[in-house]
Amino acid sequence: MKIKLAIVFNAVLSCACFAQGNAALDAFKEIVAKRQVAFEALHSYKTKCQFEVAISEDYAKLNGSAREGRKTLDFTAVGERMKMVEDIIDSRNDVIASSTYYLDPLSVTVVHGGSVRLATIFPLAKGPNYGIFDAPVFLEYSFLGVDIGEWGAPALRVSDLVQKEKWMSPMSSIKDVSFGQDGALSVSFQGPRGASSVEFAPRENKQFDVKKINFYHADGQLDRSIEVLGWVDDKALGRIANECKISVCCSNPGAPPSAVWHYKITDLQFNVRVKPAEIEFDSASVNTIVDDANNETIPVPK
Repeated sequence: MKIKLAIVFNAVLSCACFAQGNAALDAFKEIVAKRQVAFEALHSYKTKCQFEVAISEDYAKLNGSAREGRKTLDFTAVGERMKMVEDIIDSRNDVIASSTYYLDPLSVTVVHGGSVRLATIFPLAKGPNYGIFDAPVFLEYSFLGVDIGEWGAPALRVSDLVQKEKWMSPMSSIKDVSFGQDGALSVSFQGPRGASSVEFAPRENKQFDVKKINFYHADGQLDRSIEVLGWVDDKALGRIANECKISVCCSNPGAPPSAVWHYKITDLQFNVRVKPAEIEFDSASVNTIVDDANNETIPVPK
């Protein structure tokens, strides 16, 4: 009798776990479907944000950067293209350096300000691990990429966000999905270059907000985590993250983050009628172009 009861109990428990797993998967599918529908009408956007960074001493030496700093970022995006102006701010709130980033379907172009204007063109698979990568706009949906390369989470373009296929693409990479005791929904993914996980915090009316995203290397070590700290409500698109923190981890498991980026969006506009030509890189605006893919320096005739 005890054996029969144990078999029945295990069967009931298995059914309960299976049902909970199905409920969690259905909840995730509903979240993605609602967000996909909300973004269908997005045409373009503009946004400004403040950016603070704190970097460990070793990481700063490796990258040749200051350990602390402040920046302002100005984004414009339409279709497959994006432009970002980055101003570095000193303690007196003066701009001490400026760079402009252009993202197109094939490359990232970085234009450095100064008396001699230099542009560097990187192939899309290889670029600076800041700026267009780990960009704060819609960073809460970076899990749509499932995994990331060594350069960080690529910015989500308007052309990505309006595609149903982009929103559905993580479904085939789901490794596990479950509810926690607090009602939080957790989903993990396995991709060809590594893994990721996303945690959704519950709120009223059975709604969920992205709380945290983790990206892992192929060997399972944590690469970086993205925490959402604040939200704004848009009539058309719903809740949009306007404050987030990115912690980039070093190679030693359990060690503190090598760098922490803190973004806060100060102005966000959607469906502004931006023309693609307004955010395309103009080679006439620089003196020299460095082609990183072909290791060539191209003088620009004036």
